[in-house]
Amino acid sequence: MPLIHSPDDASDINNVELFLQGITFGLVVENCINAIGVILKRRCGRSCKRKKKENSVPLLMLANNAANIVYTLTSPFIFYNQVTCAPMARLCNFSSHVFFLTYDIFVLFAAYIISNRHAWVKNVSAVLVLNRFAWAVYDIHESYGYFDIEFQFCEYAQHPISAYYNMADIASDCFATLVTILVAILRLGGKSNVSVRLIERNLLRSVIIVATSIFIVFMGLNWVNQFWIGWGFGFQAYILARLMNLDLMYGESLDKRLQKKTILQFMFKHTDEFNDSSAA
Repeated sequence: MPLIHSPDDASDINNVELFLQGITFGLVVENCINAIGVILKRRCGRSCKRKKKENSVPLLMLANNAANIVYTLTSPFIFYNQVTCAPMARLCNFSSHVFFLTYDIFVLFAAYIISNRHAWVKNVSAVLVLNRFAWAVYDIHESYGYFDIEFQFCEYAQHPISAYYNMADIASDCFATLVTILVAILRLGGKSNVSVRLIERNLLRSVIIVATSIFIVFMGLNWVNQFWIGWGFGFQAYILARLMNLDLMYGESLDKRLQKKTILQFMFKHTDEFNDSSAA
């Protein structure tokens, strides 16, 4: 089966478009660095005060943000030469799958906790994680970067089947959303502020993730423009970073937070609030 190659001509992207891509990538890195700083500050502060049972969630968030930084910084293939093209493309692809996989694990784990650790949710989540892991291994093996000597440009050869790996991300997120909505309706009554915010929050997250994932699948199968390819992947990384680090506020009472803020107010509130809450 023929691979899908990125556009040959690096001149397809002009300086303005490259600048816009750079802004998007910079926002991703800034958000992830801020998140890592907040997580490390909280863990250090708590460990210095008292010994607590280790929680795997902060470690998962650290891995996700670190992978997102590597993924974002290695995405601009336009800067690679004949020596750096292939290894950097591998690193970019590997870090992207670590980023997506840890995000899926995070939302599924949150759904598992919300379901009061229901065995059925745990089993389905395990299947979804294994499915996503299999897609990652397959894509890392089949897709690669290579330097086109004729055009003097680093190209990426995407396998047409493994390009659908984002569908596994959609499945994981939709399942997590379904679990949360069922809990909100069946256990919380569906009318309280908490249940309404949970439904609102998860539905909005799913809509965003499904939309960006479908866009990425489309771009992966139709690599026709350097700008939209780079910007599309950068935009997806930024949205997922915002959604992942949204839950840094779990240090505050979740019940209190859900009752006093709408999802849009909370999602785009400045990151300084995270630092203020950490210092409190």
